[in-house]
Amino acid sequence: LLMRFYDPNSGSIIIDDINIKDVSRTSLRDNYGMVLQDTWIKNATVKENICFKLINAEKNAALLREVPYRTCHDLAVVYFVLVSQDENGTATITVNNALTRLWNVSEEVLYAYAKKNTPRLLGGTIAPMTKMFLDLTEAADFDMKFTNAGERLFVATNSCGVDGASILLYDGVLELFGERIGSDFYILPSSVHELLFVPKTDEVDGKSLSQMVREVNRNEVAPEEVLSDHVYYYDREKKELI
Repeated sequence: LLMRFYDPNSGSIIIDDINIKDVSRTSLRDNYGMVLQDTWIKNATVKENICFKLINAEKNAALLREVPYRTCHDLAVVYFVLVSQDENGTATITVNNALTRLWNVSEEVLYAYAKKNTPRLLGGTIAPMTKMFLDLTEAADFDMKFTNAGERLFVATNSCGVDGASILLYDGVLELFGERIGSDFYILPSSVHELLFVPKTDEVDGKSLSQMVREVNRNEVAPEEVLSDHVYYYDREKKELI
């Protein structure tokens, strides 16, 4: 109940005069540590369940003083242990500096574990926005011609749709996507949960995309879920994220 995997049928849970229903699940769980009564973590060792996610470095400066991290442009890569994942949600434990001292591991080791584990445990998908719309609406008569040619917008996330922006860090993902579309592309930080990939064309303007991202972040995205106001660019020839 405290981490809102379930909400009470009646009454409310108040912490520091705040109803936890008024706090997003993501923010709430980021501020909790949970130890289950069952002494297993995904039927494996802790190191096999260490994953990473991306957050905004500047907005999370206080958190970054307490956890191991590395920077990626204006973002920060932070770590968590995936405790469980089912139809009710995902339970995680944030890896903080106290845990790294207890485990006697460096940030470099955490990154190596997470780079291997996150794609394996959380998967990833890049799909045309029109296909995502079809899946969500289950509209049998949806016009699929838009998914066959000339797609202009793709959604990139993980299998659970939570903290899915970390797909940016998966080995070979950007290079493979660039090969599939045959061009450079822009990466829009939709939120901490997903990214938008926009193939480069003569009609696409980076400045306009940046302005759009800022406006969406300001008006549509919950503050704790804002990833960045910046638009990134993947150069196929240089195989570089700019």
